[in-house]
Amino acid sequence: MPCPETRDELYAIAKQFDAVWDERLYKWEGQHRDYAAAMCTDAGADIILVVDADEVWLPEQLKRVVGHVEEYAGVDTVAKYRIWRVNMVHFWRSLGWVCRDGMWPERVIVPGGRGGGYISQHMAQPLHMGYAQSPGIVKYKISIHGHKGEFRPEWFEKKFLAWAPGVRDVHPTCVNTWDPEPYDKDLIEDVVGDHPYFPLEIVE
Repeated sequence: MPCPETRDELYAIAKQFDAVWDERLYKWEGQHRDYAAAMCTDAGADIILVVDADEVWLPEQLKRVVGHVEEYAGVDTVAKYRIWRVNMVHFWRSLGWVCRDGMWPERVIVPGGRGGGYISQHMAQPLHMGYAQSPGIVKYKISIHGHKGEFRPEWFEKKFLAWAPGVRDVHPTCVNTWDPEPYDKDLIEDVVGDHPYFPLEIVE
């Protein structure tokens, strides 16, 4: 399936922030991330923040996380954790519903460190827009997903498309992991209030 966003659209967004544009083909998502981390390390990065295009960090939370990682590492290289994990809030079908789980993806990398630590949920919980997307984008995501082979049979038709408030167990790969609960999106209006999905009850 063709990507919903063109190369030129992505390039225009990146150049707004004076980003370094590095274009190549990858066989899987992990290869892409490993290359990006190596490129940042070679450029002398002290801390690498891993952010997918469908994730949002609240500015004050991000500042707390970076400050915590810097303080922990200090000047003692031996004490550095290389990997820091965070717990996310996953939007479901709109910004008015969320799912929570016990998974902690890697989102901060400290070159030269070893082992790993966890960022407290009270310090930060990044927002994941992965399944608060239109059916077309979610269908595309399924077709290229790193966990494509693990998706539950007929999840897209029976869990995603057919979902209504009150329906539970909606995680795409894990049973009894996600139960959508109401979320007060006014809490994040100052961050994503201008997004076209913000006023929608269900993203269609």
